[in-house]
Amino acid sequence: MTKVSDSLLEKISALLRKAEGTDNAEEAEAYTAKATELIAKYGIDQAMIPQGEPGANKASDHKITCRRPWAMEKAQLCGWLAQALRCEVVLLPSGGKGWVTVHIFGYDSDLRRSEMLYNSLVVQMTNALAAATVPPNTRSPRAWRRSFLLGFSTTVVGRVKVIEDRAAAQAHRDSGGKAELVLADRAAVARRLLEDYYPLPGKKKKTTYTGSGYHDGRTAGERADIGQPKVGGRRPRGTLGR
Repeated sequence: MTKVSDSLLEKISALLRKAEGTDNAEEAEAYTAKATELIAKYGIDQAMIPQGEPGANKASDHKITCRRPWAMEKAQLCGWLAQALRCEVVLLPSGGKGWVTVHIFGYDSDLRRSEMLYNSLVVQMTNALAAATVPPNTRSPRAWRRSFLLGFSTTVVGRVKVIEDRAAAQAHRDSGGKAELVLADRAAVARRLLEDYYPLPGKKKKTTYTGSGYHDGRTAGERADIGQPKVGGRRPRGTLGR
């Protein structure tokens, strides 16, 4: 890591902490808007550094442990965000012990971006659920809450994906098409890392949500502060939930 990129990460972290620490929605939006803009810039800038040059980062892997309450729902948010930021992911449940480990594969810069954004958004998701009111006569409050979390995660990750796609498209134009090839190569490297580590991952159980809180969760996801226009998203493709 160079001093410039370290400084940028510190600035992003400071902005996200301010966004999480204020009760003023406009202030949170302003702080996170700048942080999200810098996260996208950081990802593209790091990707475009040729291997072998100072500041170039390597492909690696990282594990994040998500614990109760809602360990699997937190892990899905974490994994989907990582996929939106050009990483590959495998979820490793603990067998009923109360946590899920998210094993993420990708380049160091994308691993850092994924963890930083997850740490901010999981706080927002938890707070949104705490503030939500389960509708009267709901048959299963727990199922409603699970579907709320799915709605939040699906929406906010869709918005992040829009931002990433926009940044990649701009980089493609600025580089005369080179950025598209670089990003595709990095995605292939991340995939190979995962397949080398888990040569026979098997089929993963698809999580289903029967509660009616999905719509309210999507609404909360649209309000989550990632600093961009509130665009609803679709569930990202990838390793999770296949």
